[in-house]
Amino acid sequence: MNELTNAERRTLEWIVLRFAEEPFDAGALERASRGRLTGYEAELGIERLRGRGIVETRRKAWGETIHTLAPGLLADWQAVFAPGLREAATPEEAVEPSYEPKAGFAKLLLFFVAEAATNGLTLTQKGTFHKKDVQRLASRIDVANEDLAGLAVDYLHRDKLDKPLAVLFDAALRLGLLRPGPGAVEPAPERIAAWLARPNGAIQEELTALWWDVYTPADVWLQHAAAAIRGLPAGRWFSLRRLADALLAAGVPTNGRTEEEAREAIAAYWAGPMAAFGLLELGACADGPAVRRPEPQRADEDDGWYVQPDFDVIVPPTAPFAARWELEACAEYAGGDTVDRYRLTKASWERALARGREPERLLAALKAHALYGVPEPVETALRQWSAAYGAVTLEDVTLLRCRDAKDAAYIRGDEELSACLVAQLGELDFIVDRSKAKALADRLQRQGFSLRQAGERAPAAMEPSEDAAKPEEAARRSAPSGIVYSRRNAALFPLDPSPEGTKPLRDKLAAVPQAWLRSLRKYHASTTRELLEAAIDVRTKVRLVVDGREVDFVPKRVAPSGADWVAQGYIDGEEASVTAAACGEAQLLVPEQA
Repeated sequence: MNELTNAERRTLEWIVLRFAEEPFDAGALERASRGRLTGYEAELGIERLRGRGIVETRRKAWGETIHTLAPGLLADWQAVFAPGLREAATPEEAVEPSYEPKAGFAKLLLFFVAEAATNGLTLTQKGTFHKKDVQRLASRIDVANEDLAGLAVDYLHRDKLDKPLAVLFDAALRLGLLRPGPGAVEPAPERIAAWLARPNGAIQEELTALWWDVYTPADVWLQHAAAAIRGLPAGRWFSLRRLADALLAAGVPTNGRTEEEAREAIAAYWAGPMAAFGLLELGACADGPAVRRPEPQRADEDDGWYVQPDFDVIVPPTAPFAARWELEACAEYAGGDTVDRYRLTKASWERALARGREPERLLAALKAHALYGVPEPVETALRQWSAAYGAVTLEDVTLLRCRDAKDAAYIRGDEELSACLVAQLGELDFIVDRSKAKALADRLQRQGFSLRQAGERAPAAMEPSEDAAKPEEAARRSAPSGIVYSRRNAALFPLDPSPEGTKPLRDKLAAVPQAWLRSLRKYHASTTRELLEAAIDVRTKVRLVVDGREVDFVPKRVAPSGADWVAQGYIDGEEASVTAAACGEAQLLVPEQA
């Protein structure tokens, strides 16, 4: 901060407080300051701040130039220009915490993705969920629609999908854990495995960052509130009212709200919804709501579970997500909040086996995370269920049917054709190896058989996709943008490699008589008028002696007034008019050049 020049510091202060992360141009910055910052100062400040990496300049397709504060810097500079935020800290003994337990964003997302992977999630023709699936998913999500009433966001299928499910579906899509397929939402196994392998604390941090990125609106007041909350040290209580008051005192615009409405907006848009997803803790202090960012879980705190003799599995919040995923596959969720309970049943175990899970690997995972082992009766039952499963199998198979015994005998005896067969059924029919069905069809046609297709065969579920050998391509395709509409799009425009900056103003300044810049001097009224008009053209200010008082005047227009003229503009941020008769000495001022 000490390295910034005065023009840079003043420009940055107006950018941070008045625009936060919103795009702006120098004209908007000049207007927002109401004469406290001239257009020349704004252009010069932006130019220098861009050189320091604090401001970015982008160019729209039609040539318009916009500027933004560089990503990730708002909270840091907010702390400089709104120092009162530090005074919002509240002693723990002065806060009455709300002890309503919440599952948390990360665990709810795990539930959502596991439901889609384990039980399927089909889509209607319009691309939304079926009512029965919505009800099934909602039964596992402990966030009510009312909890998110203040989170004013728009999203796809909002008439069919409640906001809590939309938040989770959006997160699953943005992280690439799920992807819309033909008629159903499909899990992305590689992405899920990579996500589950991370420590619980890292998953929570990623989801918190995703929340800020997706739900920060194009509203300067709420952007500042987000930066203030984001910058709070974890584990300490802060008064929401005092946070809001610090922003108001710094001059942050409320986007048309009254001061009380601005305070309530922070609680409604940020605190309530984030607490519903376990991203904040709520409490009450003497002057209203208080918030606390939860302490992140350390990697060395990841823990296991407790397998009970009655087949229940008690899962503490520190259990690794990769381990929970195994439980989701082979056990029934029986409820919980901070601590969860699962139940191992024959149906749930067989469901996992039916989806291709190997019983020994499932049992090994259950035992690996059981803090006091798996009770012998439970292990015995699981082994018995595994041994009994599949004694009789119903299968959908691909049949090759022959019209006469001569063709069947030829196919059975041909080495190339018989390699594609699994077994013969009776005299005329064969079971075909599904993975070789296309090869068999090609070989039959090459040998002169006229093949009739009884129906199009759907590809086997585990067949590798074209992109399986190209992980980066698969990852790119499996990470759509989500269903929540973003309200911020400045970053969609490319960075301007060579913005004009102050050059046009410097060129104009070079044409001005240099004597006007050197010192405060008395001029003829007509010359003073020319000096003021030059200041308007260069977008700078003039030092004037008005009725014997020296002031810095930012002229905006000069108009005739009888035989003389009157200049209108700003003095000390207030609108002011200066007549020709009142003017004494004058000097054209430009901001610092060093």
